[in-house]
Formats: sequence, C-alpha cells, structure tokens
Amino acid sequence: MRALDESPMPGPFVVRFGGLGAFPKQRRATVLWLGVDGGAGELGELAAVAEEAAQTVGYEPEDRPYHPHLTLSRIRPPQDVTDLAETFPPFAVKMPVTAITLYESHLRKGGAVYQALDIVEL
Repeated sequence: MRALDESPMPGPFVVRFGGLGAFPKQRRATVLWLGVDGGAGELGELAAVAEEAAQTVGYEPEDRPYHPHLTLSRIRPPQDVTDLAETFPPFAVKMPVTAITLYESHLRKGGAVYQALDIVEL
C-alpha cells in the first residue's frame, strides 16, 4: 500500500509481553490474548499511522478502540477463562519490532487465510 510506504514511521523498538486477557470479557471469552507491558505506545503510534493510511485510500475508520495485544486463540463456543487468565504468570518475553507487514484477510469456510501485501521497515 503506497500510502503506508509514504507514512512517517517510528524507529525500531521492543515489545515486552505480559499477562493473559480475553475479549470481550474473561467470563465469556471468544478471544484469548497476551497483553503488552512494554512498547504499547509505539504500537499505538503504528496503529494510528496505519489507520490514517487506510483512510487516505478510502477505507472506513475503525470504530473500536485500539488495544495492543497478541491474539493466542479464538474460542468457539465462548468459555470462562477467568482462572487461566488470573493464575497464569506473566509471559515476560521481549520481541524486537523492526518492520510491519500489511496483511489482507480472506474469510473462508475453514477460517481466515492471511496474505502478506507489503512489508515496511521501521
């Protein structure tokens, strides 16, 4: 996406992961995620840049607030993951972020298939 290639990007940074959480809530989770304890500000900056680039090429703005996380699992049917989320120790792993990859998702009967469209170095 040319708009993303031409957007101002932050430099490389490090993400530090933390504890488990769930969307929409732990008692009726449909997504289990790993939280971000470090680098959340930089991830938010990247999300804002990507959102602006997408809008410049005609996409509608995202109406949900951005919450930096790493999706671990989609849960069907919804489950109560409260015990898991509250007793699992923080992951405490760091990951360098030196580039972002833009994906297009293709929704299929067996689940989404993701196709990489562009890689932008930070």
